[in-house]
Amino acid sequence: MKRYWKIISICLLAVLVIGTFYIQKYSLAVKEDIQLEFKKIRGNENEVKDVTLYGKYLGELYHTLKITSAKTIDNHSFFQRIDKWYAGPLHELKDQHRNFMRGKDIINNYFFEDETQLAYANIIGENLVGQPTGNLLFDIEVKNKKSEESRSIKLEVPQKEKFSWMNVEEVQVIDGKLKVITHCDKKDNGNELRVYTFDIDKQKLINDEVIISAPGVETGHYQIRKIDDINSIQPQKYLLIRKDLLSNGSAEIKSNEMILYNMVTNQSKKMSVPNDIPIESEWVTIVNSTIYIESISKNSLKFNRYDINQEKWHNNKLQFNFEDTEYGEHFPYNKLIKGEKIYIIGPAKKGYTLFVGNLKTGESLYEGQLKLKKPIGNQEEIQYYPLDIYAIKVVD
Repeated sequence: MKRYWKIISICLLAVLVIGTFYIQKYSLAVKEDIQLEFKKIRGNENEVKDVTLYGKYLGELYHTLKITSAKTIDNHSFFQRIDKWYAGPLHELKDQHRNFMRGKDIINNYFFEDETQLAYANIIGENLVGQPTGNLLFDIEVKNKKSEESRSIKLEVPQKEKFSWMNVEEVQVIDGKLKVITHCDKKDNGNELRVYTFDIDKQKLINDEVIISAPGVETGHYQIRKIDDINSIQPQKYLLIRKDLLSNGSAEIKSNEMILYNMVTNQSKKMSVPNDIPIESEWVTIVNSTIYIESISKNSLKFNRYDINQEKWHNNKLQFNFEDTEYGEHFPYNKLIKGEKIYIIGPAKKGYTLFVGNLKTGESLYEGQLKLKKPIGNQEEIQYYPLDIYAIKVVD
């Protein structure tokens, strides 16, 4: 018996020593305080006073950073530092609405937020391609920010036996109704986008219809996907949808069409796109009734623009020039379009370039760099690696 107690004591001592080592290492690493600042090159500094950048720094430990013109916040808890997925603008929802966010999948597509409410929609079940889908359920919750009251809806997916796989692509609240856009793979090899409309107050499904569908085909397969800013959880009136017919065993596109879907009226219409304009998710942003499609060159960002109301393309491209980068056409930038302004952040030869432009006039409003306030060890200039800026937010 004494022998077992000795073994247990040795194990406990080993755990204590190792734990103490890592806690001390963590405590020392935390003292490596990362402080960044915006350095103006030209323009009006007021354009960035409401800008927040989200990033991560891979030093001794994994740091998640929230950077403004006034300060850098790097004070997440020990467990949040360990959790590398605890990052990005959605983590603010976890801080501000802890009870609401508990147990939810942190994926942008599943969330909606405006000034008055926060909504979440997911589909839970087995969801195995080619296997029985089981009891597929909508898992929905909507919170009133003012009253702090939440309403939950759990309902079976109608005709769930038709589908081999389902995923939520978009969540919107329009005129008091919750709309959930889903991508559905059917057991007959077809696929479709559907919109499910829920009455939040009555907590029930009131409409279910197909937006666009594609049959299974013998040669090739159809791919239907939503084309827009995947990081946004803000109110949106339109969805841009791409339908491609792909060759078997390759990514060659045999045919494609673009569909513009109005989520207010539930109406769809085909949209003509010139062959020289690339349409991919990371290049498309819809603001109000304008679609912006971007292309990057060595030191500029260009936009083709489509007016949804007038159903026509603008004749002239919008172009913004900024500091040269060492990445050229592969410049790994992040952007945010809000109102009539565009915000761009990306790595330059020294530090990070931060740019603000006017979308109506093409005017440069601010250009600057993100710099270290003090060296990190022997590093005096911030670099693309180990620093990664992955999101921008602008407070109204």
